[in-house]
Amino acid sequence: MAIKVALVILFSASLSFGQASAGGPPPQYGLPPVATQSDAAAQSVLSGVLSAAGGLVVLSTLRDFTALGTIAYNWAGQQDQGSVTFRGLGASDFRLDAQLTDGTRSWAVNGGVGTLASQDGSTEVIPGHNAINLGSLSYPYLWLAAAATAATTTVSSEGAAVVNGVNTVDIRVQLHYSTATDPNGTLAQLSTRDFFIDPTSFLIVKAEFMTHPVNTISVSLPEDIYYSNYQQVNGAVVPFTIMQTVNGQQIWTAQLSSIQFNTGLSSANFTM
Repeated sequence: MAIKVALVILFSASLSFGQASAGGPPPQYGLPPVATQSDAAAQSVLSGVLSAAGGLVVLSTLRDFTALGTIAYNWAGQQDQGSVTFRGLGASDFRLDAQLTDGTRSWAVNGGVGTLASQDGSTEVIPGHNAINLGSLSYPYLWLAAAATAATTTVSSEGAAVVNGVNTVDIRVQLHYSTATDPNGTLAQLSTRDFFIDPTSFLIVKAEFMTHPVNTISVSLPEDIYYSNYQQVNGAVVPFTIMQTVNGQQIWTAQLSSIQFNTGLSSANFTM
């Protein structure tokens, strides 16, 4: 059980730096710089992404979602499969409940506060500097639509990249806060997500942000969420295959069987 917990908890950065970086790319030190303004090319790509997802008119009607499917975790090279439920409310609240062979594994974030419950019933806090980027994880368009309509968001072009054989363009979306809330720009740095976009379909191929050890933000490990197998649901485009990696190590892959929007969720559904 100890090995299982150590590997899967990479995303919440409760693993030590040495364990997390073994076999993966080297860590990054520090945080992304704070962007001061958006550029037109990145804003054009973002507009295309939102349009391809169904458009802001459709996305603005989506308050919450509940998705069902299957999930396969990688435990020290072995898979543990089971059923999974993803729930999301707005841009910041998200919950994953996986029914695995040795019990239920759940984690949730609610307003930037996160909790992880392991199969043995133990719980631990997901530090705020990691929980801040876990909202809308399986369906990133709620977060992206909210960011795109916020006056303080900046969007910048970060070049081209090949992701799983797909040519993509990388746009960086960064949230900003008042000087009183974020006097040194740390929250803006932590609230940064890169989206790798197929320039033909304008679908999101991958989202990337940084996760960190529990007690420091000075070491950054890339957390990547891959999206594929898009399907139309009630006018919105939804990825039905989602994969998470941390520092190059695959953590889980999920395959959705259904998703419903506006199911009446409240913040209480994201409290553990």
